[in-house]
Amino acid sequence: MKLYFPDTNVLMQNSYAMYILSGNIIPNALERERYDNILSLKGKEHDETPNDIILSDIVVRELDNIKSEFKRDSWQRSDARSATRVIEEMISQYGYNHMDKDTLIQSMQMRLAGKEDEPEDRKKSYARKRYGDMNGFIELDNGARVYILEPNLEAFDSVGTLYPDNDDRLVFQAATIASNDGLGILKFVSNDYVARFKAARFKIDVEEFEYERITDPNQLYRGFSKHMVEPMIDSVRRSISARQGFNLSNSDIQRSLGKVPRPNQLIQFLDASEGVSWYIAKPHAKSIDFRYCNAYDKLKEDARSFNEHSSKEFNILDVPVDKRIQFMTSLVNMSGANKKQKRSKNGRITAISEADDEMVKIVYREVTKSMGTIGKPYLAKVLDSIGCQQDVEGRWNSVNLKFNIDFNLVHEQVGYMELLKDIDIGLVTVNGPAGTGKSLWAMYCALLQVLDNTKPYDGMIYVRSTVEAGEGLGFLPGTERSKLAPWMETAYGSLEYIFGVRGESPTKKNIFADKISRLEEDGIIQFKSIDYVAGRTLPNKYIIVDEAQLFHPKQIKLLVGRVGIDSKIVLIGDMDQISTNKGTKIGITERSSGLVNVIERLIDQNNTAHIYLPERCVMRSEVAKLANLI
Repeated sequence: MKLYFPDTNVLMQNSYAMYILSGNIIPNALERERYDNILSLKGKEHDETPNDIILSDIVVRELDNIKSEFKRDSWQRSDARSATRVIEEMISQYGYNHMDKDTLIQSMQMRLAGKEDEPEDRKKSYARKRYGDMNGFIELDNGARVYILEPNLEAFDSVGTLYPDNDDRLVFQAATIASNDGLGILKFVSNDYVARFKAARFKIDVEEFEYERITDPNQLYRGFSKHMVEPMIDSVRRSISARQGFNLSNSDIQRSLGKVPRPNQLIQFLDASEGVSWYIAKPHAKSIDFRYCNAYDKLKEDARSFNEHSSKEFNILDVPVDKRIQFMTSLVNMSGANKKQKRSKNGRITAISEADDEMVKIVYREVTKSMGTIGKPYLAKVLDSIGCQQDVEGRWNSVNLKFNIDFNLVHEQVGYMELLKDIDIGLVTVNGPAGTGKSLWAMYCALLQVLDNTKPYDGMIYVRSTVEAGEGLGFLPGTERSKLAPWMETAYGSLEYIFGVRGESPTKKNIFADKISRLEEDGIIQFKSIDYVAGRTLPNKYIIVDEAQLFHPKQIKLLVGRVGIDSKIVLIGDMDQISTNKGTKIGITERSSGLVNVIERLIDQNNTAHIYLPERCVMRSEVAKLANLI
């Protein structure tokens, strides 16, 4: 039997921590299923050994303060409320046995020594006066006890200047119990390494909460492996040489690769001449298909094809004669024109002859002149409303945006593009240092598939954490777009690169901005914060979540839960950015980040994939690359 002394952050990270530490079954079915799944991933089983727990009143009070403190992050308040609710449910189900502090300590000593007799003769009123009436215990199903203990206030008063905050007081209380009361085998459990360090100085055994322990971010699954071509069997070597896919049984994989790859894992084959071929693993029951990665080549082909057609303007004469007037009237009615403008334009439309082609073209130009840039999806919507979308042949893109095709993907970016374009992968996570193109290529791939109308996506949603890197900006007035503007500058910069207007004149940039604004108005591009995503279902959307390392695990769960049918979500982050002021502001650490949780816990799902982009993929200047050395 062990005696655990959990820190506040343990209960906040998992409200059922006391059930897990004490060897009991979690009463909540959904949480129990999640717990079993995580144990399975870690290759462990639930330890049913009864272990006693000391729940300090300091922890209870701190939870109470956090759940009602407005300045705290909302998710921290939510975690604190969940923890206190579980404590209340535990007391309600199992009852609370009052006991004075001296008797409580002796009870712990006897139980740890293997003696079952209770020290009834030690129940003195002195202890109750000194430590209050809250001392007592809860006995759980397997016989484990949760002791609730008030601190020694007189002891704190005597050393108050040395232990000014709750962490110090909690460690001091644990040290007092462990040493003065002969409970030296007490284990202080905390996810705060500073608190563990303080406890270790008092010679207290310390432990990190095993259930929620996430792999060191530097040791996370990287999503790809490297292999030399030469040792492979002949058929595999021939397929790689011809850049063709191949299938291997699990036994052949063991001999060739040494290890069965995870679903959607990228495989990099290198030959003697340092040539590189990328493949992606697609598992079956007893074998795995290795598909050659050609998404990079296909991306450039699609972008080039799109650009060729984008110069072809929409021709009103492509609309059947009997529907032209109806089309233009619907165009006006669906536009942003005011009532007076609509009456004027509709009057001009009804005055033309349906068969007079030249007059139709003149009126169409007059009708659309003051409407701004009209995007292909908008025109498609108008055509569809009058039932003639299929009658218009050819593709056209009246936003006249052309994709930049003057680029080269390097190293792991080639594999990353494969994951971005694979419609069978519904969730992609990517981790890597700044400047490796994580956000840029996700947006490029998303917009090409959305605007080209060849994939199931009808819009791109870009979500970003709104945590400041340094001093806060305070309250920002205006619309949702205005409030998000400071955080979306990186996205706008990426759009300039994607459509080749970076470095262009201010006039061209203003025209470009108008076109992007029109796409935003039509819902083709949306910039959102997580607050505006909650409560929605997002079908047929390509969702990009930037700065995902700063999201709480519950926020990531909320975002993934919003993904609708035929949608894809890409979670992007840089673990090195967590330890900056951004992460400390909201209590996120390298091991409690929502992005880290997703990477570690969903790596074996058939519709998810992950990749790490190393420093060699950095696309910024040579000076910017030096940032990693600072």
